[in-house]
Amino acid sequence: MKITNWFNTSETDVDEQHYASPKNEEEIVEIIRNIENYPSPIIPLGYKHSPVPYFEQKTGTFVSMLNFKKMEISIDDNTATFGAGVYFIDASEFLFQHNKQFFIHYEIGTATIGSIACCHMKDSSYNNNPYYHGGMFSKYCVKIKFINESGNIEIWTKDENTENFDYLTSSHGLFGIIIEATFMIEDLTLCHVTHHITSWGGLKDYTKSKYCEPFFYYGLPFRDTVLLEFRKKIPVSLSSTIRRSRFYKLRNRLWKRTLPLFSFYIQTFSPLPKKANYWIVDSVCSVAYKLMACLFKDLYCYPHDQVIFYPEKGSLWAGKYIFNYSCVSKDKFPEFLDSVLKFQKDYYNKTSERIDLNQVGYYIKQDRPTETSFLSYSKHSDQISIDLIDTTKDKEKILKMYEKILENIKKNEFSAHVLFNQTWGSEKVHLYGSYDIERFKVMRKKLDPSNRFYTQYFKKLLNDY
Repeated sequence: MKITNWFNTSETDVDEQHYASPKNEEEIVEIIRNIENYPSPIIPLGYKHSPVPYFEQKTGTFVSMLNFKKMEISIDDNTATFGAGVYFIDASEFLFQHNKQFFIHYEIGTATIGSIACCHMKDSSYNNNPYYHGGMFSKYCVKIKFINESGNIEIWTKDENTENFDYLTSSHGLFGIIIEATFMIEDLTLCHVTHHITSWGGLKDYTKSKYCEPFFYYGLPFRDTVLLEFRKKIPVSLSSTIRRSRFYKLRNRLWKRTLPLFSFYIQTFSPLPKKANYWIVDSVCSVAYKLMACLFKDLYCYPHDQVIFYPEKGSLWAGKYIFNYSCVSKDKFPEFLDSVLKFQKDYYNKTSERIDLNQVGYYIKQDRPTETSFLSYSKHSDQISIDLIDTTKDKEKILKMYEKILENIKKNEFSAHVLFNQTWGSEKVHLYGSYDIERFKVMRKKLDPSNRFYTQYFKKLLNDY
């Protein structure tokens, strides 16, 4: 059987006896302890919404966690516990039914709780979060139940295992198999969303302003058009007097399916020259931005309305695209943005290759408190990201461009960061910014001395041979 990741940028042939879909903890314990039948490394799998080749292995055991669907809520201490296989969109809907919500809502609804608990998920921070920990989802995790490399079940909490717990919420599955995780939650609110059109120069000026608030942006690298999206929670006292808008679903449809599908069709079936196809897609995206700025200028929704269920496989009827994520401190973002935009134009002039959709990004607030933050790219400062989106079928050309972009970023010494689980080429370029890699490697060796969970991808990523 074949295992593929998002956009099929990586695939691995796996013997069926080395693929397991356990239904309970006991079966996972048996898998971990039975090294003869289940060789190392053991790689837990969720929805696989990532373009990186994290499971490319000549040997190993793949463990699907999608059977672990526990969902419980504790009203007394405002926490909720979910099984590792629960999709984020289902967890958000579950909380909504109980008039509760997560502190952070990001768009990838197909991310599983097991991944969310130990990987650094991204999203633009709310500017009025009453219980503020920054923009990283795992900072709101307070308890994790997992099975270690010896096959023993452990339960760690943020209060009782403070320092080690922060390593665990940054472990990317290298310290053990997560069974369930508990998160802080809050009462349900409405979210006020506004959209504004600006230019790349306008975006840079805005990030320099002392009045700059967290945002999400869409931009066209070859047009001077940027759409800014702002979100702000509305207090409960006001929520009951404001009517919820349904327009956010249209916004999600444009972003998830309509624009990626349109670009895919144009690039795949249009008889026109490639340059003309790019112009058509840019023009349609520009019009879509302006429509969004008009239709969605001032709307209200629930925070979980922004969560999107993405298709596992792309098709002629389901939009799908590849992405490449990097970020830099807010102070360096204007220079960083200029460099990335210039590189894309120079690369296009040389090769006639470029991304065919758009460039997006997030404003992520600095973690609080910083002393309990580990391996987080927003540990030392507010961060703004650049995420390059492409729908092309010729993945080899676009992946080559992604690697060149990372090499250019590293050469210019922006102290930029990547996401270990979402940035293609990060294992080749080693672009970590201020990540404390050596401390992480020491802790990984301490908690997994037999390398039961240590994959080839992470050995390359951490330069650990």
